[in-house]
Amino acid sequence: KGTYAKLQPEFMDFADVLNQKAILETNLRQHATLSEGDLLTVHHGGVDYRLGVLELKPSSSVSVLETDMEVDVVEPQLASSQSILVPLAIGSPGDGLVEEGCYKYYRFTIDQKLADLCEHDDVDIIVRLE
Repeated sequence: KGTYAKLQPEFMDFADVLNQKAILETNLRQHATLSEGDLLTVHHGGVDYRLGVLELKPSSSVSVLETDMEVDVVEPQLASSQSILVPLAIGSPGDGLVEEGCYKYYRFTIDQKLADLCEHDDVDIIVRLE
């Protein structure tokens, strides 16, 4: 049985996933074993995140059935500018083309002034895609 795993996401976007531990636990239930060099696909929020298995203990191939494992997620090897999510800021228009049958995922960010307003008032944020 595995006791430790070191995983490395392909892109920085996985750092934005809240409660990574729960998401990883749910996705690892689909696997019986892990081996160093494996590429895990973690499905969350309509996005597929790929994480490489860099290190395992006590051996290079372990069972993940009914075991508690310590998991470290390290920084991706690829440049931080690469992303599967397209960054959008509230109040900053953007444009682009998404081909029929394809998907594009967006990450919305807001400035501190708007965040404070949302925290203290009842605010509706409307996103319009045309």
